[in-house]
Amino acid sequence: MGRKKEETQEEVKPEKLDISKLLESTRKSFPEALITTGDDPELKVKTIPSGIWLLDNALKGGFRRGCLNEVTGEFGTGKTWLILHTMKQAQLSGFSCGLLDTEKRFDPEWARDKLGIDLKDILIVKNIRGTPAFKLMLQWIDAGIDLIGVDSITHLIPDEFANSDDFNPTMGVKARLMSDGLDRLVYRNRNTCILAANQLRADIGNRFNRGIMKKMTGGAAQYFDAASIIEIRRRGWIKDSGEATEDDGESDKKSYNKIGFVMDCIITKVNYAPSIQTTVKINYNIKTSEVDNILSVVDLAFDKKIISKAGPYFNYEGENILGKQGIRDFFQNN
Repeated sequence: MGRKKEETQEEVKPEKLDISKLLESTRKSFPEALITTGDDPELKVKTIPSGIWLLDNALKGGFRRGCLNEVTGEFGTGKTWLILHTMKQAQLSGFSCGLLDTEKRFDPEWARDKLGIDLKDILIVKNIRGTPAFKLMLQWIDAGIDLIGVDSITHLIPDEFANSDDFNPTMGVKARLMSDGLDRLVYRNRNTCILAANQLRADIGNRFNRGIMKKMTGGAAQYFDAASIIEIRRRGWIKDSGEATEDDGESDKKSYNKIGFVMDCIITKVNYAPSIQTTVKINYNIKTSEVDNILSVVDLAFDKKIISKAGPYFNYEGENILGKQGIRDFFQNN
């Protein structure tokens, strides 16, 4: 029998691609695009903080720059307040701000006296339609503005409505306006934080809906284009004599003055932080016009069962403390 020859095949390693040469050539071919490597500091997520500890922590630093961020909810829940509060924090950090007041409800005295906004350092726009509003935002973006507030998307009226006295139904006009406008904003915006308020309406397109399911106005494009979506709900009142809220179980026979309110910020979408639907409780004091971050931390500790409660007393590490104001002072002093 003849002896078979063993054929050995050497592995041929493919030649490694020179990333630096490819990067240089693609930059020359597409100068308008941002083409870089993954370790470029330019790709780091940049945010503008809202000044609310728990909310900024859940959003990995605040509202993302270069993207659309939406604040939605029912009427009177605090959407405008959150936008203006973020603008105040942006001014304290030296950022430039502009506000599209499409609802025509901006009160300069309230913004200055209650929130501390510098009126000389903020641009206010009123009486503007949908298409010119998007063109104006693009102009601000190209100029390098840091924060644009829109209050609200609901009142970005399409030209078909603004220039006509007829009230004929026009299906999908607002949705097409939002889709086209947001596509341009996503393409052109690289460093500007857009913080827009929107309203919740009943989902009439669902025949099984009984008024429970709600959706934002302006079509489905904003659900995809928004980097974060926060729904605000009013949870209860903050009262004096112990800072008791309505659901604390204290007697309603006592007379308490309402000095603030509690908001639930439900983060339904965030694509630059852990994508877990979370709820952030915000305690806002009407008298001081400030967010009580310590009281919000107390609420978080109670939800996480770090603090227990029996009647009007809170228990923390074996120590009984009377009232919500008492536990708040305890954390502030310790």
